[in-house]
Amino acid sequence: MPAPLLARLAGSPGGSPDAADAHAAVQELTDAIERALDQTTFAADDWGLVRTMHRARTLVRAEDAVRTDARVAPESPADRALGFAQIWTGYRARRETHPAEIAALRADVDAYDRGLRALGLDDADLDRPPRATGGPTARLALAAVLTLPFAAVGFAVNAAPHRLLRTLAPRFSKAEKDTATVKLFGGLVLYPAAWTLAGVAAALLRSRLGTVPFLPESPLAAGLLVFALSAVGAVAALWTMERADEARRAVRVRLTRDRRRAAVAGLLVERADLHDRFLALADGLDLPEALAD
Repeated sequence: MPAPLLARLAGSPGGSPDAADAHAAVQELTDAIERALDQTTFAADDWGLVRTMHRARTLVRAEDAVRTDARVAPESPADRALGFAQIWTGYRARRETHPAEIAALRADVDAYDRGLRALGLDDADLDRPPRATGGPTARLALAAVLTLPFAAVGFAVNAAPHRLLRTLAPRFSKAEKDTATVKLFGGLVLYPAAWTLAGVAAALLRSRLGTVPFLPESPLAAGLLVFALSAVGAVAALWTMERADEARRAVRVRLTRDRRRAAVAGLLVERADLHDRFLALADGLDLPEALAD
């Protein structure tokens, strides 16, 4: 707490604080805390504005990359946070001095966002189709073959908790932003429970049938092996699904770019215009270049 506020709250030595002065000091302290919270949490008026700011961040990043003849690199959480902080800071400053321009810019960013979503594309997809992230095709195919047995076990054991989480998470979330948290904590319970049930089932099967292909003779060893395979298989299944999703998306983006060339060209023009308008409004502002640890 700042020293002057402490002095005003405490009053003069040997005397009691004046009620009016103490109330003013408390209000001043409350306002200071609110300003600090706004600046550290990047508070926005609504979630629609947050989505608009994130779209502004990604379109500026994509346009910067194409103008420097670079490919948009994977974005780290720190880069994402810094980009959002810059957009947030510029918005807070210019909405006071350029309210009409900010309102028009927000409406145009939202229109650009709707057009991009209608095509199922990201900002960088307007310039070139995505490339595979798993390395050369032959190496990726070999890795997929080697992980396929583990992925099969992972799909078999983890499909039920996965579907259960997808169904229940939205129902137990008070807001859209809470869905990921519900899935995280629910997964910490449901997935190990599924692995345990699979291990117990394998141990019981081994003890009752005597001989079971691919399982050790000991029921305990059989149960532990299936438990471990279920956990490893979950990772293998996730990796396989991600690679398959990347392949499907790459094909879909290529087809969309080929079939909707006029729409893609229009969005490129919009993105370039929005980028220039952002830079014009940001001229002269002291935007953050790094975030405090």
